[in-house]
Amino acid sequence: MILDHPVFLWLLTLLPLELVLVWRRTKPLALSLSALTAPGLARTRLRRLARIVGTGASLLFIASMSLALAGPSWGEGSERVERSGLEVALVLDVSRSMVAQDAVGSRLSAAGVLARLLMARAPGASFSMVVVKGEAVVLVPMTEDRDAIDSALSYASPSIISRKGTDLGSGIEAALSTFTALAGRGRIIVVLSDGGDLDLRARAAAALAKERGACIYAIGFGGAEPVTIPGPEGRPLVEKNGKPIRVSQDSSLLRALASVTGGHYYDAAEASTLQSIVSEFDKEGQTGTREITRTQDRGPLFLSLALLAFIGRLAARMLATARLASRIQGTLR
Repeated sequence: MILDHPVFLWLLTLLPLELVLVWRRTKPLALSLSALTAPGLARTRLRRLARIVGTGASLLFIASMSLALAGPSWGEGSERVERSGLEVALVLDVSRSMVAQDAVGSRLSAAGVLARLLMARAPGASFSMVVVKGEAVVLVPMTEDRDAIDSALSYASPSIISRKGTDLGSGIEAALSTFTALAGRGRIIVVLSDGGDLDLRARAAAALAKERGACIYAIGFGGAEPVTIPGPEGRPLVEKNGKPIRVSQDSSLLRALASVTGGHYYDAAEASTLQSIVSEFDKEGQTGTREITRTQDRGPLFLSLALLAFIGRLAARMLATARLASRIQGTLR
């Protein structure tokens, strides 16, 4: 099950509170009925049934509304839609290792060059841009304004985000948030990184991307030969023992993330990388019809349950009220 707004699950904490309130209301009500009616009538099965149904309906209403507001979805369904363009989310790794100098310069600079070439070769696509380090930040929402993306690429650096590390999972999740709700749009996430993610949620984020119809294409930067990582002051970063930290490209996770969604991994150093990704852009962005798989929204199901529970609660209250009124009238006679 996927929840779009899991914060609403906190409403489930009202369930024990409701049980306590029901218990506190039931005891004085039973005493009052015992005082007004004969002891046998005070404990009729009809009153007990109304009370049980009312309590169950109240609990079901709270639980159903909580789940409905949380936005649950599960299961997959296929439908044919009209293709109407392409949306590409660029996820740029700005961790300190991306500043490392390889044979062609810094990895971050090379990623910026490749991202600009991709935009130039996909004139009909919309782009968004996310930078990721120890956390993710959306620099540019989905737009057709290439100048905005170009400026963001020039601005991108490790200093944008203070949290250390590499959390590609948060970058993928942020990229998903930039896609529009327009049906039929091709959705591609391009991850530009040297790998080395230390957070295990990256694979879970890739699975979420697949469920939402997005395909990940990962581009790896850096060579197989380890190089030093320059610090903020230009001197190489060192380990606790004083030795310089040296890193090479770690493509294993990048390959895995792309594979989860049916996408591909490419090495930025290979001459065919640009054309291969542009070809994928062309396929995803072409007009016509296509069959897409979507995770089914189950919110209406829980809303229906909440409505039935509300009706059941009203019916139980009306039954209990009518029964109480008849007993009072019988006693007064």
